[in-house]
Amino acid sequence: MGMDPAERRTHERALLRGYLDARAAAGASDWPFDEAWAAHRRHAAYTVVASCQIVTFPAGISEGRRVFSEAFLARAEAAIADLDALDALRAALAS
Repeated sequence: MGMDPAERRTHERALLRGYLDARAAAGASDWPFDEAWAAHRRHAAYTVVASCQIVTFPAGISEGRRVFSEAFLARAEAAIADLDALDALRAALAS
């Protein structure tokens, strides 16, 4: 949620691979990329919960909070759509 959607789209696979490499270097159990990617997609659904605090903007919201809230919500919506989080959740539940 800290990245612009275009930047996330460009770099998220490489970032995930870097994370998996760091895990392996630290001695963690192997986590195949495809499984980690599926988890990444499922966990994008968490943005729904994370966005609850900003879905309804409170009266008297500061301009800075409004800008942050709108950007956060847009990033959440983009991640859910880009990663097809609902399909990822359905696939996990079906297995």
